[in-house]
Amino acid sequence: MKGTLIFHAAGIVRNKKGYLFLGRSGAGKSTICNLSKKTQVIDDDTVYLAKIKARACIYNPHNQKFYKIRRIFIIFQSKSIRIKKASITEVLRFMLEDSVIAFRNNSSVGLSRKSKYIFNFVMDMLHSATCHKLCFKKKGGFWKVIDKLECNYKEPYAKDLIRTI
Repeated sequence: MKGTLIFHAAGIVRNKKGYLFLGRSGAGKSTICNLSKKTQVIDDDTVYLAKIKARACIYNPHNQKFYKIRRIFIIFQSKSIRIKKASITEVLRFMLEDSVIAFRNNSSVGLSRKSKYIFNFVMDMLHSATCHKLCFKKKGGFWKVIDKLECNYKEPYAKDLIRTI
């Protein structure tokens, strides 16, 4: 698919919303997917992202559908569950250092144009989705906290929505 970014991440669709989980190798992307019951796990390691009507979407190659990215999480395993707002700078740095695997484009665009496209794609994605740091337990329970975050959509971050379960 033309203009697709391939990320080292986990992609999950829940209630028709796309969630992108970024983490270094061993951070728990597969664990997040295994603990995500009642969801559609796109992949636990490699996620295709495409831009549809100026919104970044997770692409599911199995059913060929696109899902708008609602939230992006940088994940960390922990003894408690906490969600904290992440700055665009933090997520951008993480994405460019650890997550972008490849860019698929069928044209012979020069490297500088590809780099500019990737940067603009990622920036558009970060501005259209909300970004967080998620500390989670291997036993699960993090979706309850994410659901609470979804209920507080305006997100004045009820005291940073740091919640321990």
